[in-house]
Amino acid sequence: MGRLDLSSLLNTGMYADIHLVCTGKKGNKQTFKVHRSIVFSQCQKLKELVLESSTLRDELFGVDVVDLPLEPEIFEGVLAFLYSGEYQVRYQAAETQAEDGEEEVWDNTPHSLFYSTRICGMAQQFEIFDLFSESAAALCAAVRNALFHVDLPAVLDELYATLGTSPYFTLHLASIPHMVAHQMKRFRIVGTHLRRVLFKQPVLAADILDATMEALKKSEMRLRRAADRLQEMARPIEAVQNIEEGEADQGVEHDEQRRSRRRRRDDDDSDLEQERNVRRRRLM
Repeated sequence: MGRLDLSSLLNTGMYADIHLVCTGKKGNKQTFKVHRSIVFSQCQKLKELVLESSTLRDELFGVDVVDLPLEPEIFEGVLAFLYSGEYQVRYQAAETQAEDGEEEVWDNTPHSLFYSTRICGMAQQFEIFDLFSESAAALCAAVRNALFHVDLPAVLDELYATLGTSPYFTLHLASIPHMVAHQMKRFRIVGTHLRRVLFKQPVLAADILDATMEALKKSEMRLRRAADRLQEMARPIEAVQNIEEGEADQGVEHDEQRRSRRRRRDDDDSDLEQERNVRRRRLM
């Protein structure tokens, strides 16, 4: 995809040759005036979906009108990427109500978690891999700052329901269960907050378990390296102690040798004195 920003064509509908009407699950409807040469040249899957969908002819504008069963807000983000080459997050109000007595425990500020999750899902559906990569990166960054958000369980539930088995999950989204596992180790309340979704999404539970075991293995390796360094630091001390003990042993040995020589001299003197006494007695 080029980086030429054509957003003005999407925003104004100028020179559009097809209208895409999207209707969401809640009945919300929005019409996008787009250009085949811009959209279909970048997204073959969307072109196929349009060709398979019901089409009407708008004689007034001289364009085809196609109904698509897509969430308008999310599809608008996909189109914005196709026209601009850049992904822009959108913040939405929290969708989950905190339980009584826990309003002050969990964050409920607006966030982009659901938006980026749903953009990832649609990017995978239409095989727009650059958009998947950028929206996944934005989602990981958002999760890092939302591990105490009231919507986190619902976000993880939707993420694993739509993308848990995606071949791109490991490459782009694997850091999410690692971040969750890290917080669960530090704060028991996080595990309690996620208990229901862990039972509902076993792949999520398995990913968190794998992340925990990996973290424990790394901690064990760090402890082993620290122990090895301590042993290396202790070796010079042991060497000095051995030298000092050796010198002490040598000192003891020298003292013993001196005492032995002194005893031999004393014995020699005693023998000499005895010989002298014997000679004296003989002379007498």
